[in-house]
Amino acid sequence: MTQKRVLPVDIREAAVYARYHIPGAINIPAAEIDARLGELVPRDGRVRILYGRAGDEAKDLAERLTKQGQGVGFLAGGFLHWEADGLEVERGQPN
Repeated sequence: MTQKRVLPVDIREAAVYARYHIPGAINIPAAEIDARLGELVPRDGRVRILYGRAGDEAKDLAERLTKQGQGVGFLAGGFLHWEADGLEVERGQPN
């Protein structure tokens, strides 16, 4: 990510994303992913990496999308693992 080769895609609900997320991530809630597939096309050359709270949902979704020809990856362990590793988190305003 520091080399700008990937774009994190937060698949959690918008309200959760607004409270805290990986810096530079975009938000496409899992329920909206099929309607917003165009946003996953790497027009900027960066691979889209899906992440959710713990990782399983993002893994399953990434595998399904890859089978459909959409080249995406997933963040193993999800946001909880990211935060537990002490990596940077962008925080918004609580609702």
